[in-house]
Amino acid sequence: MEEEKQSIIRLIASGDDTNIELALQLMKIDEALYSFFEARYTPIIRHFNKSSLRSLKFVYNEIHSMFYVGYTNVEDCHDLIPIEFLARRDNLKLHRIPTDSPLFQQLDQHANLKSLDLSFNKLKTFPLNICNCLFLKYLTLSDNRFQQLPTEIGQLQKLKTLRLNKNELIKLPDSIGELSSLRILTLSENLLENIPDTIQNLTNLRQLFLENNELPLKEKYRIKKLLPKCQIFF
Repeated sequence: MEEEKQSIIRLIASGDDTNIELALQLMKIDEALYSFFEARYTPIIRHFNKSSLRSLKFVYNEIHSMFYVGYTNVEDCHDLIPIEFLARRDNLKLHRIPTDSPLFQQLDQHANLKSLDLSFNKLKTFPLNICNCLFLKYLTLSDNRFQQLPTEIGQLQKLKTLRLNKNELIKLPDSIGELSSLRILTLSENLLENIPDTIQNLTNLRQLFLENNELPLKEKYRIKKLLPKCQIFF
């Protein structure tokens, strides 16, 4: 079966729609082959030569989570241009993607996302189209280089967990107080000197992490008064 696997992998790796259709037909001829690829589409990526990869298609699959764009570490693949992500999913993880990747401009094409993790991407500018993913419940943007958040972040009314630790945030927008469903907010290891008064509107907030910021003692006391029912970590 190994030879048949390699043939199918080469067909899919060509990126040609006709070849992909042929590969799918070949899979269905052999039940063992079909089971192998149905459960494991992403191992195909292991066979790509990442230095030559320019276009990557994920079609006819049921991938629910992506990490390092499949299996490949694309840190050294700066010309990678993801073309289509047609998987049926609600959980997307994209780590260590080149900051100029068009993928960041395509995020609002996945409006039904419930969980999005863009950690470790060295992003300096918040991808504004995230704020169009109105069904997001879990958003992780740790280990980037954000200095501020857009006002539009307040649109994410269903958000329950927001992780922004290890950035370079110097302030938060007043609209942070519009995240009415938020239960966990992680802001550790930033450059915050104060928190907007609107945070008191987060009546569902249960945990707030503020370790290793620039908050003076007076500000810490003020935050505690604003959120008397919230567990706060300084």
